Amino acid sequence: MKTAIRVVAGLASLAIFVVLALAIAISALLWTDRGKDLLRWQTERIASAFVGPAFSVEFGRQQVGFGPAGTLGIRFSDVAIKNRRTGQAVGTAGSVRAGVGLGALFGGGLAVNRLSVETVRLDPSVLDHLLSDKEFVPEDFFSGLDRPFVAIEAIGLRGIEVSDLAVLGRDADRLESFRIAADAAGHFTIDAKGIVADQALALSGTATLDPNRQRIVELAARTSEQELRWGRVTANGDHDALGLVLPASFAVSLATTASGRRVTASVNGHDGRIVGKATQPVASVRGSVSLAEGEDHLTISDGRVDFGTAEAEFAGRIALIPDGSGRLRLELRTTRLASTAGRSDVATSASFKAVGAVHFGGAYVALDELSLKTDRGELAGTGELTGLNPADRVRLELTATALAAADIRAFWPFFIAGKARDWVLAHVGEAGSVPTGSLALDISLARLAEIAVPDEGPIGDEVRLALDFEDGTFATIGDMPAVETVSGTLDYRDGTTLITVAAGSITGFSSLDIVPSSLDFVRADHGVAASLSLNLVGDAPALLRLADRGPVGALRKFGWRSDDVTGRAKVGVGAAFLLGQPAPEQERLENWSVFADLDGVDLKRQIDGREIRAVSGMVTIAPGATIGDVSAVIDGIPARVEFSQPIGPNPIGEATLDVTARLTGDEVRAALPMLGEIVDGPLSARLTRVQDGFHAQLDLGTARLDMPAVGWSKGPGVPATLAFDLSVSGKLISMRNVELSGEGFSAKGSIEADNSGLRRVTLDSAALNRGDDISGQLIRGDDGYVLDMTGRSLDARAMLDRLRREGLVAKPGQASKSKAVNATIVLKRLLGFDGEEFRDATIRYKAGGAISLSAHTVAGRSIELAVRPHGADRMISLATDDAGSLLRFGGLYRRMQGGSARLQLSGLASGGFSGALTLQDFTLVDEPRLANLVGTTRAGSQSLAGAIGRDLEVSRAYFDSASVDLAWEGGRLVAQDGILRGPIFGSSFEGTIYDSREQIDISGSFMPAYAINRLFGALPFVGGILGNGAEGALIGITYRLAGAFGDPTLTVNPISAIAPGIFRRIFEY
Repeated sequence: MKTAIRVVAGLASLAIFVVLALAIAISALLWTDRGKDLLRWQTERIASAFVGPAFSVEFGRQQVGFGPAGTLGIRFSDVAIKNRRTGQAVGTAGSVRAGVGLGALFGGGLAVNRLSVETVRLDPSVLDHLLSDKEFVPEDFFSGLDRPFVAIEAIGLRGIEVSDLAVLGRDADRLESFRIAADAAGHFTIDAKGIVADQALALSGTATLDPNRQRIVELAARTSEQELRWGRVTANGDHDALGLVLPASFAVSLATTASGRRVTASVNGHDGRIVGKATQPVASVRGSVSLAEGEDHLTISDGRVDFGTAEAEFAGRIALIPDGSGRLRLELRTTRLASTAGRSDVATSASFKAVGAVHFGGAYVALDELSLKTDRGELAGTGELTGLNPADRVRLELTATALAAADIRAFWPFFIAGKARDWVLAHVGEAGSVPTGSLALDISLARLAEIAVPDEGPIGDEVRLALDFEDGTFATIGDMPAVETVSGTLDYRDGTTLITVAAGSITGFSSLDIVPSSLDFVRADHGVAASLSLNLVGDAPALLRLADRGPVGALRKFGWRSDDVTGRAKVGVGAAFLLGQPAPEQERLENWSVFADLDGVDLKRQIDGREIRAVSGMVTIAPGATIGDVSAVIDGIPARVEFSQPIGPNPIGEATLDVTARLTGDEVRAALPMLGEIVDGPLSARLTRVQDGFHAQLDLGTARLDMPAVGWSKGPGVPATLAFDLSVSGKLISMRNVELSGEGFSAKGSIEADNSGLRRVTLDSAALNRGDDISGQLIRGDDGYVLDMTGRSLDARAMLDRLRREGLVAKPGQASKSKAVNATIVLKRLLGFDGEEFRDATIRYKAGGAISLSAHTVAGRSIELAVRPHGADRMISLATDDAGSLLRFGGLYRRMQGGSARLQLSGLASGGFSGALTLQDFTLVDEPRLANLVGTTRAGSQSLAGAIGRDLEVSRAYFDSASVDLAWEGGRLVAQDGILRGPIFGSSFEGTIYDSREQIDISGSFMPAYAINRLFGALPFVGGILGNGAEGALIGITYRLAGAFGDPTLTVNPISAIAPGIFRRIFEY
């Protein structure tokens, strides 16, 4: 027991000694100035080995103690990293801990075997230094790579750790931890974790020094596979997403061969995608960049990118020694480039080459040579990246030469006009060539990021693409046939893609040719709006067959067939649809239209019973409606037709039809027989469809209107319009709301007609002359027409003028084309010439030729006129007690007052009429011809006044009776044995009173003091000599009245005034 106690006590004493000795040593080394300086020097040496020769590390306060793991060491705070040249602080560290090995203490020395650095913050200028313009020396790279590992080995460190390192202002990148562990054999293990571009990344690897412990001979490090994300990419497919998603890993290696060491950095990714205007799969990505000792360039090798439909293998190099301008030469070329975009059978091959220079300090890239060569042509040019700031620009200038359409389909970049590219891949065939073209890009990095997202696109000249193509083929939409042998252009500018077609043909339609057409793509709210304008010329039936293809189906919408027409036309098929929608293409059709420019097209089908031919003009068919403006020949009448017709399941608007035409008289009678009976000559007509009929507007200014029933007519040149509502029901044609208007005349009513002509005319009101106010009705019966007319007033001057010119009966040989009319006209006032009017007038006309007029003058005296048939003869009788009013009313003679007249004529219409007229008790007032005939003064002996030796008063010449035998034949009214008797004057006369030329030619003798003077003619035996017959006189003068009926010329032979009786015959005219 005592022995045990002594052993324990001895061990305790030894332990106490050791602790005391260790405490003394630690105190001597750690709490003395010499020990502190030694540890600071060793720690600074280690830190400087890691920061490199351009920087230095300065420690602030230090504290000795035990670390978190119970290790003995020293802790430095307020650590500063400075630029060795300028002395400016470029970084800080929260603390630096240096661990001390206890074995070194027992050996009497002091060595740091572990070092840890926490909370390191670096100024961005540190990175600028790494990217400085100083010349790169490959040997410096490898010595810099060797330096930390050799220093660790030389110092005897067995571990170093850095945690929480970041560059100020770059929150997306951070080193969370970095550890290097070393063993005595020169082997190192490396572990790191951090955040790169907001993506977590872990790295592990090993390194080995050469036997002399002077350089690295082997290095292998690899990251874990991480889903790298760049930009805005969301799991739910955000509409504004833009970025890259790529599961990938990175590796760094160093290998030593007989030629030296080579450092290689490589990347390997798979199953990724680029998200932007469209999602582009990235099947795989790999590539390596390496640097070998003794070389002055980076080598790019084993590069491969696979987009599924296109893949490229590439290699290249980047010089590390700048040229005179400070740029590093860059070369990149493909060893294999193939694309199956737009096709699935055979890949299209090409080669790509880029040669230029890069300036890493300014992030500037200039590509002096860009080239994409295919088997047939080339796309070549230049490119430039001015920097990495948002305002820096990307520029491309590329020119295409002799490319094929298949080349464009295969290598059109998916990020340029993506929707238009999709349409081209789906519709454009592989045939055809692109003789020339260009691609230009001039855009800032900020705008480049903006236009990569959906619903955004280039503006102005940021992106420009222009191509000429020949002999191309592309499909259109739905069941529409493909177009082939197409030549034209493709232009992309300001976010709009425009494909123009100069010429081409339609598959399966040999009679049709394509004339200038277009297809354009424009950004819209929900994708890309595409507009097709396909213009064709050729046979009308073929064009209709084409227009009936889906999705348009124009013919099916209004029930016509293509063989219902003949002729030629030019047709434009327009269609608007959205790209990028999930629905099938034919269901994405937003709008469509068909424009047909017709040229002499004949319709084999009748429309509303009308035959339509020679149609020329424009017809437009669109969803819900068809509209047109054409010229055509309708039932042989040239016309202009404007129409609209709702069609389809969702009709738009109402059916309208306007027809305008200029018709000759014959065309009027053929088209509107009811008007043809009163209208003669050309007229302009406009018919507008209203409900179940038409509203017609006729311009009758150049036509003649003739209404013989009322004795009214309108000549050409007098403005007039006729409006009415026209409806047709079977054979019945109805004209309602008829309104005739013109200068000084108007009429309202309705008309009905059928195949036999006028059926009914209703005159609600009419004023064919100023002052007229009449109404009535004309009805067709079995025996002809019945006219009943009443009114307050009717101006009869036109009728009277017509009677005067044409007579009461038909001319010989003239057959009436009109149906028989039985008329009764009752008027309060019947207006004639010279202000005369008849009151309470009743006019009756019967189809057999019987006419009667019964009226009273203003003075209340009666007038009775009658034309009565008597077998084949016609009897005309007139009786009035105011012959002067009757003559003035008829416009025949205005200077007679009073007078009782009786007229009896008989005869045949074809052979003329004859009979006697007697007048009594009438006076001639202010008759200038009578004054000229008599000579009112005794100034000259060669006048009647001179012959009898006294003045004669002629202002009011009274006659107590007159008689004459009249004959009417061949348009001539002839007087025979005419005699005027009065107390003052008398006259005998004969000749033509009126002929068809409206001329008068009568002659006779005028005798003054007729009551006494005529006694010489009444004497037995000598009367024939002294008085020139029983009605003659001793003194008289011969005269002739000839010329126009309204203004004849009076000629007097004055010598006859001094020749008595029978001797005056010598001087007769």
